[in-house]
Amino acid sequence: MRLSTGHLYRFGEFELDPCRRTFLRKGAPVEVTPKAFEVLAYLVANPGRVVTKAELLKAVWPDSFVEESNLSSNISILRRQLGATPDGGLTKYGAGTLTLTAASTYTGNTVVTNGTLVVNGSLGSTAVAVATNATLAGIGTAGTNLTVNSGGTLSPAGTSVIGTLTVAGNVTLQSGSTSFMELNKSLASSDRVRAAAAAPTTITYGGTLSLTNLAGALAATDTFKLFSATNYSGAFSAITPAVPALGLGWNTNTLATDGTLRLIATVNTTPTNITAVVAGNQLNLSWPPDHVGWRLQVETNSINTGLGTNWVDVPGSTTVSNVSMTIDPSNGTVFFRMVFP
Repeated sequence: MRLSTGHLYRFGEFELDPCRRTFLRKGAPVEVTPKAFEVLAYLVANPGRVVTKAELLKAVWPDSFVEESNLSSNISILRRQLGATPDGGLTKYGAGTLTLTAASTYTGNTVVTNGTLVVNGSLGSTAVAVATNATLAGIGTAGTNLTVNSGGTLSPAGTSVIGTLTVAGNVTLQSGSTSFMELNKSLASSDRVRAAAAAPTTITYGGTLSLTNLAGALAATDTFKLFSATNYSGAFSAITPAVPALGLGWNTNTLATDGTLRLIATVNTTPTNITAVVAGNQLNLSWPPDHVGWRLQVETNSINTGLGTNWVDVPGSTTVSNVSMTIDPSNGTVFFRMVFP
């Protein structure tokens, strides 16, 4: 492993010099194996993010295939020499789900490396990090600061249930992460991420906001408070689905001011006229472009019946502002109308 040069790292009572390969505690040398030294050097050179086992193995043993037990052994050496805190921390491994329902009092870091960690209790004074292919969910209090890294997912409450996940500090949603939030129009409610502490808190948006409406038909007047904090920064790079419903759009302007997502009408809902033009045996019907999203309906009856109730939609008419069709002289009467939605 090539160690960085020109850097001296100090943390607590320790000092690490990768160039000179020295590791001191209060000025005295600390005995560790060469590989344990390289593991530590790599970790301190990559602060503020989750370093996976695979990444460590590749960095420290770049040209060799070694068992994970080698890495675990060197991590154990470092823990002994660094003096692990008495109340430890929590690392979630494996693809399954771990659910915490009680109050946890440890203060070491909480790292979700794979699978799902459901926090329905409280994690106490711990920083939480969610790695690639990992998910944090629940309706409890998830530590004092939360970082969802690229490829990680934040899912308040979980799937098919509405709830609030609280963080007693700042929330950072990194680029490439996913925030999975569920809405319920019928109950006028939604999932929420709440950053609440004695000091001002900040939610930093990033990645994709993925939304699912569990019940009810969305409308242009709907609002959903998805996030709650003192301050907001950043922006989501994408929202899925891109269109919430026919004739509607997402209004993200107030996510940056009060954490609220709003819906807006993207179609003019005022009734309009249909313009008809006949050319030979072709009938062209058109309407204003701002009414794309309305449905053109047709009703065909005998000459003696006149207008009835057997309206049917003209296929594909909701995505265009004009339709052409061939006139059939055998039809007694043909009526057209525009309806929305």
